Amino acid sequence: MSELSYQWKYNRGSILSHLFYYGFWGILAVLTIKLGGINVVINDISLFYSGGVATIAATKTPPSLWFPIICTIALVGPSASILIYRLVNFGSWLLSSKDEEVIEIEQELSERVRRPFFSIIVAPLQEELLFRWFLLGVLPMIPFLSGSTTFYFLLATGNIIWALLHFANYKRSGPRGVEMLCGQLLALLPHFVVGLFLSYEFVKLGIVACVLSHALINGVNYICRSLCSRY
Repeated sequence: MSELSYQWKYNRGSILSHLFYYGFWGILAVLTIKLGGINVVINDISLFYSGGVATIAATKTPPSLWFPIICTIALVGPSASILIYRLVNFGSWLLSSKDEEVIEIEQELSERVRRPFFSIIVAPLQEELLFRWFLLGVLPMIPFLSGSTTFYFLLATGNIIWALLHFANYKRSGPRGVEMLCGQLLALLPHFVVGLFLSYEFVKLGIVACVLSHALINGVNYICRSLCSRY
């Protein structure tokens, strides 16, 4: 999954990008609250991670709630990113002396990830099929991998690996060494958090919903990066 860089660059493209980014997710948040998606996810997520996987899977979701739930899961990405990136960069600034260069987290994407077809379609499809459908849907069907304990082990392991796959997407500016490594690992926390919610969504709605939420996050981020580069 790709994320938007939160390092401000004062030009027209950056301003348009941030206005679109925060405006889009803000409007979507209001919409999901109105439609009840956030309430459903909040009520379900505590049950899901307290051992209620079977209950979530057995509960039929009305078609009218599919759209708000998919949008709510997509909102987790930017929400977690904004919170964690800001905390990491602010904490780095507080801990740095005046003579030290402040550490900043910034995203550096490969050319392949910058392509819209790969970023919005191929990447979500590949990653969701492997880390959600295969790990949480196929493997638990094997007798010796069945059971709730094994399911949560696969869920945690899969999301950790999924987050680490995005390690190369981030570069750091500032002092190198342990601080830089810790900052890069912290930058992966939004991916891990989103993975936890996508895992719930897979059990709740299935693989198609996961791909749509993932594609929505990547699509918005792609538009923002395009605005930055064109203006």
